[in-house]
Order: sequence, then C-alpha cells, then structure tokens
Amino acid sequence: MAQIVLVDGDRSTLATLSRLLESDGHRVLSFVDGDVALRDISNPLNALLVMNTDLPGTSGLDLLRRLRQANNLPVILLSDARSDTEEAYGLHLGADDYIRKPGAPRVVLERVRAILRRVRQSATGPVLTSRMMRGPLMMDRDSHEVRWNGCEVALTATEFNVLWTLADRPGTVLERARILDAAYGTDLGVTDRCIDSQIKRLRMKLRKADPDFDNIETLYGLGYRFSQQQNQVAA
Repeated sequence: MAQIVLVDGDRSTLATLSRLLESDGHRVLSFVDGDVALRDISNPLNALLVMNTDLPGTSGLDLLRRLRQANNLPVILLSDARSDTEEAYGLHLGADDYIRKPGAPRVVLERVRAILRRVRQSATGPVLTSRMMRGPLMMDRDSHEVRWNGCEVALTATEFNVLWTLADRPGTVLERARILDAAYGTDLGVTDRCIDSQIKRLRMKLRKADPDFDNIETLYGLGYRFSQQQNQVAA
C-alpha cells in the first residue's frame, strides 16, 4: 500500500482513478487545483504523484519544475495534449512517465504499479551491493544518496536506476533497450525517448556538481557508456 497524490482538473478522471487506485490498496489524496496540492505534495509519506499537465491556476509542468527544485518524488504526467514537444519537455523536467489521455484507467494503474516496483527495487532490490564507488562518483541504494566529488546530487528513482546501470559497467557500451530493461523493468509503453531524457537530466544535474562532467558518453547508433578517466579519483 502506498500514499499517492492525484491532481487533475477533471473531476470525473479524479473519481475514476481514485476508485481504481484505492481498490488496488492505495491511499489517494485527490486535488483539482495544483496550487492547493503543492502544500501536500512534499509530505514524506507520499510515494508517487500522478498529475495532469493542464490544471487550474499553476500548470502541471510549472508545478513539476517547482517540485524538482527540492523533491525527487516520482511523477507520472497525464496530458490531454497531442504534443510530442510537451511530452519531451515533461520528461526533461524530470517526470518519470508520461501518459496521453484519453488512456484506459487500467493502463494508468499498471504504470503506477511499475513505478512503485522500481522505487522498491531501488531501495531493497536483490543486488550484490548497496554501495558503488566509481572514482568521484558514490552511490548508495539504501540511502538513495548520490555524490560526485563529495557534492550531493539529488536524483529521482528512475534517474538513480539509469545512472547505477551505466556506472555498474564502466567502459561498456549499453544499448538503450538494455538500459530500459534495467531501469524500467517490464514497464509497457516506455520508449527510447525516456532514456534519452533521463540521460540529459543526469548530465545536467551532475554538471551542477562539476561543470566539466563528461563521463556519460553517447555512441550514436549504439547507446551510452559510463567512462572513468584515469585522473579521476574518489573524493
């Protein structure tokens, strides 16, 4: 059972999704207005935010931008728009998933289940170690802590999984499909675009800690590789 925040200006959608999520054993906090929801979104008991991009007052994208300044709560965006640009922008801002409406409520439920599985696996998944050191990079699964040269880097659960997958095999080129499997599991409907957006977010966040960060390489037509330069040592 998880506590899920649901924000949608369409009361019919709110009622349908609330009933479905509650029948799946979750506690749901429902809001029509994003500004009102913002007061409760940062509650540490919340496990997931499901939010429409089109809201009264503050838009869902603006709300996500404000949220990501200090909070890594997993976010699924719902949208009535038929816009690839909006989808790409939402993923760029740090959304973990994006679903276009009208979508079957059962699809939303399965996406919710998939993200909650990833969050649980990130914290307690069957891994040989919970701590990784790669030169200046330190990652700790138990505390969800990431540091570069000693500077803390705040990542979402999905960003954490993508970075762990790459850093776990430094020097190895990983195809997007392989990163998808490791970071998203069996989540249906997730595309290569999600990985590209997560990589962009990772680079942006790590460059805030180190403007010269270039350890995630793009090999066009092949995938991505985490490289550890010889002159990089642990902080």
